[in-house]
Formats: sequence, structure tokens, C-alpha cells
Amino acid sequence: MTPEIEINPEELTFSWLSSRIVGIDSFFHTPFGERMLAYCDYTAS
Repeated sequence: MTPEIEINPEELTFSWLSSRIVGIDSFFHTPFGERMLAYCDYTAS
């Protein structure tokens, strides 16, 4: 018998959103060593 797994709607939404982040866990080389990529975009509505 397989146990039922409850999925929280907030977790499902966050999981979906996280899977669409472009460049997640991406690194780039700099003169100071390898750095993690950080992209921030702010759009006024």
C-alpha cells in the first residue's frame, strides 16, 4: 500500500516558480575567482 502524499498549494506554486528561474546555480569567472550569478529585475506596475 502506497502512503498518500499531501502537497501544499504554496509549495507547488513555489516549486513551479523555482523551476523557471533562468540561470539558477550558474557561476561565472572573474579576476577574483568564480562567482555565483545574481540577476535582479524590478518592474513597476
